[in-house]
Amino acid sequence: MVVALDGLQWADRPSLELVTEFIKRPEPLPILVLLLARLDERVAPQIDDLVRIELRGLSAEHQLRLLQSRFGVIEGVRAVCADLLPRAGGNPFFLLEMVDALLERGRFEIHEREGGGQELVAVERPGEVALPLPSTLEQLIADRLNELPGEEQAVIEWLAVAGGPLGTEDLLALEGHESEEAVMRLCARGLCEQKGELTDVRHPLTRDVAYRALDRRRRVRMHRKLGEHLGRSPLGKGLTAAIVARHLARGNARPEAAGFYLEAADAARSSYQTQLAKRCYRRVISLLADDDPKLMEAYEALEAISRNQGRWQERRAHLTELRRLAKSSGKAFWAATALLRTAQFELDAGQLSRALGSVQRGELMSKSSGSAVLEVTALTLMAEILHEIGDMQGALAAADRALLAAGHEAAPARLRAEALRLRGTLLRRVGRVHEAVECQAEAIAVFRRVGARRLEARAKNSLAYALLVLGRFEDGIALALDAIRIDLSIGGRFQIARTLNTIGGCYASLGDVERGLAYLRRAREAHERYGDRDSRADTLLSTAELLLEAGDFVAAETLVGDAGALTAVTGSAYDSVHEKILRALMARQTGDAARAVLHAFDARQAAESQAYVAFHFYAMAIEARARVEMGENHTGILLATTAMGAIETLQGSEYGIATRALCCEALAKAGSLQASEILDRARAYVNRLVLHIRDPGFRELFLKRRVVMEIFRDLPAPSRNPERSLFS
Repeated sequence: MVVALDGLQWADRPSLELVTEFIKRPEPLPILVLLLARLDERVAPQIDDLVRIELRGLSAEHQLRLLQSRFGVIEGVRAVCADLLPRAGGNPFFLLEMVDALLERGRFEIHEREGGGQELVAVERPGEVALPLPSTLEQLIADRLNELPGEEQAVIEWLAVAGGPLGTEDLLALEGHESEEAVMRLCARGLCEQKGELTDVRHPLTRDVAYRALDRRRRVRMHRKLGEHLGRSPLGKGLTAAIVARHLARGNARPEAAGFYLEAADAARSSYQTQLAKRCYRRVISLLADDDPKLMEAYEALEAISRNQGRWQERRAHLTELRRLAKSSGKAFWAATALLRTAQFELDAGQLSRALGSVQRGELMSKSSGSAVLEVTALTLMAEILHEIGDMQGALAAADRALLAAGHEAAPARLRAEALRLRGTLLRRVGRVHEAVECQAEAIAVFRRVGARRLEARAKNSLAYALLVLGRFEDGIALALDAIRIDLSIGGRFQIARTLNTIGGCYASLGDVERGLAYLRRAREAHERYGDRDSRADTLLSTAELLLEAGDFVAAETLVGDAGALTAVTGSAYDSVHEKILRALMARQTGDAARAVLHAFDARQAAESQAYVAFHFYAMAIEARARVEMGENHTGILLATTAMGAIETLQGSEYGIATRALCCEALAKAGSLQASEILDRARAYVNRLVLHIRDPGFRELFLKRRVVMEIFRDLPAPSRNPERSLFS
């Protein structure tokens, strides 16, 4: 196999590194790789250790053979062209251009020999002064173009302005019927070539010389005329609209060019070509006046792109401009858009109270605008903010209103799916996990159908966490990894830390502490790298929780302190309850039962008021165990039996094993008559979870978890066979 890559000097650095890494890979079959490049400071370091062959100019003998092939004769070429060979300097293109110029001037002719055959002869006409040949290739091409008839010059100029090939119909529309015959003559001269319906110059240098020779005003007029013509063709739609926009911009038609750049930018954004979209949106901003309404579309899109890339500084700058333009526009639609973008920014930054005020104003303005899209967006965002604040009933009500508004025919399907995804998250928090799974699955199906890949990734992560709650840990890992693959393929980085957190939680639940900590560490790094404040405290607390299980108390205490500082700033009720639970667990480990009761009681009260059922019953179990340690057996037994009965009514809980284990410990230590029955029920629950673990290695790690072994402390080693019960 031979792999040849030409023009390597034009490649970007990642592509150069990829090529050199590919070359170094050992392959079972021999592969010859040919790299052609002009050496510069970027390329040279990448190919230093490769075998290098420097391509020099053609020798005199090779130049002679080239000319003989060009003329189709052998005789007379050496004698006639002897003076041209040194002038060309071994450059084959320069040599052929000089010969073609002399042929067109009638200085060379091919004659029939008397004895048969043909030969090349030089023609000298009495009284005619021979024009000297230029010393550079550019001068030679310029002289040759100047000697062309007007129709042929016009075709070359249009090809130069186009910067690429033009179709026959395009040339006819731009230059008239004379262009068709002119193209044929140019092809015969060797200046142009035709490929199907397209005509282009044979060598790019011809285009460059012709373009530089154009008068500036004529060049501007030609760009504008070409842009207007192409804008009426299929090139004016989709990504290719950028080509039309470039010609219009060079033709000083700035507003029209901005419109086509917007078309190209929207197409690039919808196909997740983020860098191209950003370039086109920035071109729009550079072309329009500071108060042009079209600027709002560009700034709104750039703000959304910056959010997905985790670029906070750029995002803030774009949002500031969007708010300025929206205020001056006096239109309810753009005012609502700016307010909702502001609310999303404040939510992502953890400023929940400010975000709630912005989204409430945005909802009122969206109703005034009459836009169903904005109304659904406002309600969905409000549900998410209320959920973070701790108003679960208000959040569910807002999500239901969003679903109702999404039924409007003007609202796209992806908005309804986003409301479904959020409703699923809320239902999971209140213990209705099966309903949550149905919502998430339906949302994923809609996102896939409409091609909303970024939202599909978020929905898959939400469903992955719901599967974690149900004890389907391996399925949760697979789904979360798929969400990360989608994010990476479309260049999305924002909220990728949340997905990494989910994977770490699944591995931790399986008992693979090392891998769980590795993913949680990557989640914390993603928070730092992309400035992602969303769920950052939750990531710290989840890591601390796993460290406590692994016995690293000091590291866990540090992370809980950091999370507490963040929670104090953001005001997140969910993170606040989670922090209290971990402080209760740490107090238990240090033997301070009274402080454990205090923190667990606070967590239980807060979780109950906010309908965080998993936290509520887990905190109740922690308090029960701590009260028994303090000698308050009756209270401990009451709390443990209540927590055990309540956790069994839930469709699933991420703390299902831990809650049951604490209840069993409390009842056993208090000497309750129900201890044996409660322990059997806890073992049955663990047995059901084991049946869902398919990988034998994960199954063994799961059974070695300290909390699982605690439940089976009075039994022989549990069976590793998932088809059998874990206890007789």
